[in-house]
Amino acid sequence: MTALVRDPIPLPSRPGGPPPAALPAGGAASLALRPVLDPARRPARVIAVFPTAVYLELRGDREPRVVAVVTSDAVRLPNAVVIAAARRDRPFRRVREGAEAWVGDGRAEAEGLHVKVRRWWDPVPALGSLSRAALARGVRSVENSSPPPG
Repeated sequence: MTALVRDPIPLPSRPGGPPPAALPAGGAASLALRPVLDPARRPARVIAVFPTAVYLELRGDREPRVVAVVTSDAVRLPNAVVIAAARRDRPFRRVREGAEAWVGDGRAEAEGLHVKVRRWWDPVPALGSLSRAALARGVRSVENSSPPPG
């Protein structure tokens, strides 16, 4: 038997404020995005929308060129701002591909989505120490297991 899934019934707007999907949300941003999120607000474009992520392409030459806004249960990419909402909350249901967006001043915004960076996380994995001898053994092992070029 296949389960039937229906869209939830939309709730009315809160009195005196925007609907819940448009309320400001706090996010945790990758430190790799600091050079993109700290400067003044500038235009971007929504290039993809998925249940767990929205991808914003920056207009300009600053790296990274794409900022991902992802749900708490999504893959935490090095170019991501993670929000507290999960996929089941459908936080990106009002965001449309091709829509105008903005990135900067500590925020990422698109239609119905307003995320203010409230904390930062480090995307660099914590690696243990590695001796030169162990590294050399690893290199030799890879070289010995690889077919010769040609």
